[in-house]
Amino acid sequence: MSNKFYTDEEAQELQKLDVFTYLYNYEPSELVKSGKKEYRTSTHSSLVISNGKWIWFSQGKGGVSAISYLMDVKGMNYYEAVKYVDKCIRDSPPVYRVNKCSKTNNGIFKLPPVSKDNKKMMYYLKNKRKIDKEVIQFYYQKGMIYECSYDHSVVFVGYDEKGIERYASKRATDGDWKVDVFNSNKEYSFQLVNKESDVLNIFESAIDLMSFQTLEKLHKRNWKKNNYLSLSGVTAIGNSIEESELPIALGKFLAINPQIKVLNLYLDNDKAGKNSIAKINYLLGKSYQIYDKGPKKMKDVNEVLIRKIKKKSEIEI
Repeated sequence: MSNKFYTDEEAQELQKLDVFTYLYNYEPSELVKSGKKEYRTSTHSSLVISNGKWIWFSQGKGGVSAISYLMDVKGMNYYEAVKYVDKCIRDSPPVYRVNKCSKTNNGIFKLPPVSKDNKKMMYYLKNKRKIDKEVIQFYYQKGMIYECSYDHSVVFVGYDEKGIERYASKRATDGDWKVDVFNSNKEYSFQLVNKESDVLNIFESAIDLMSFQTLEKLHKRNWKKNNYLSLSGVTAIGNSIEESELPIALGKFLAINPQIKVLNLYLDNDKAGKNSIAKINYLLGKSYQIYDKGPKKMKDVNEVLIRKIKKKSEIEI
């Protein structure tokens, strides 16, 4: 994406895109109807959209515009959010609807364009995230990661049972934002399947998944021997654990991989991660052996890896 300068008038015009219209057109899988005129997002069940406004109750944040949503929820800075909204509108002018959800572009899922090289992706994953080069090359050669041509983000791709790409998420290499690609199906999140293994290792993100495999490699263990799944985010419990649902990626993975018996949870050490562990235990505890193996002193698996590389000492998770 070019480093376009936006005048105040241009930025104010882009501010007019409200969060419901943005999600309806560009992230429709995030909209979950929860009332007559109310929606929640699939990633954050405490984030409510109603009467043209969004409120994230668990974080005490809210707003009206898509730009405020991208900043406060997706972690973009102001310029990144303005630039991203501009690109969305230019690529696919929004359709304005009220209280309806459907896929944009007739439900067509299209991967972002591939960069002519992967220099920024490699630098970000290897130098900033400390992921092993062999692990990076493994997923790159499988077509599961690559660098986007226009914003140089890392694209993580998920495939269905027939090997068709059905999901993709983008993570900035020069910022903190991350976003799902339009019309992605979270049922097919980033994953590595081994039909010979009955063990599934579960992570919140593809970065954590690859970080865990790097740690396994550092310990001289086989880092591809089991099954590995990224949930692409987690959700809060909501009103009660009895009404909670499994993460969509996990439900689908278990449905098409009946050999799984053991679930190892490597979720983040925060409220959302702990809530997800509680949900999974409540819903699946009688059917699977479930173990909470996530970090207890650090935020996530990637932080464990970064500190281990930095200190060159053993830090178990």
